[in-house]
Amino acid sequence: MEQTINCIAVDDDAPALRVIEQYINKLPQLKLVAKFRNPLEATNWLKTNKADVLFLDIQMQQQSGLSMLQELPIKPLTIFTTAYSEFAADAFDLDAIDYLRKPFSFDRFNRAIDKATDYLTIVLRQDTTIQQDNTAEQEYITIKTNGVLTKLYVRDILYVEGFQEYIKIHTVEKRHVVYERMKNMEKMLPAHLFMRVHKSYIVAVKQVTTLTGNLLKIAGQEIPVSRDLKDEVLKRIF
Repeated sequence: MEQTINCIAVDDDAPALRVIEQYINKLPQLKLVAKFRNPLEATNWLKTNKADVLFLDIQMQQQSGLSMLQELPIKPLTIFTTAYSEFAADAFDLDAIDYLRKPFSFDRFNRAIDKATDYLTIVLRQDTTIQQDNTAEQEYITIKTNGVLTKLYVRDILYVEGFQEYIKIHTVEKRHVVYERMKNMEKMLPAHLFMRVHKSYIVAVKQVTTLTGNLLKIAGQEIPVSRDLKDEVLKRIF
């Protein structure tokens, strides 16, 4: 039986809130335990109640979602929902697990839930390690998950996504979830082939196709660039 994921949704726009509720109701593992149009009320609710995932709008009249999340002493896994792309870097600086730009499809919503599910699963799992290939020209890394060894060739890695205690290694064929720190992963990958573009992202330099504002694109996925790293990204990648 799948673990129930308790969700809270905060958005001052009633139609947007209804969309989130409809999407949540389509997934049996999700349960909407509370919804608010006022972020201040949501903050008060979270002082005495617990949620696994928080869907949070950014631009709201009473308080911005960024400000609300900063003030929460205990933060649920947060998925920002907004019509504006310029807040992506700020959202991931606050350890948001995903960033949905309105209007977003159910498929895109479902991918965000996959990220949250991966995290909730991996924090309960400790048997995960990464080993580095020590040859002169590094060809692969080896990951061990639940006793199974898998060889990942460096040439197939598109980007690495980090969140707190775990990372997701996105390759050409699939993604691999591993209990590891980003700083350790950064040391394992060849520096001439990979670049840290955000505290939560390492990218394969040759896999980057476009840069729009503060968002890189790799294999159709948008990846935020930290403002203080943008000049370095421009010099090295473009």
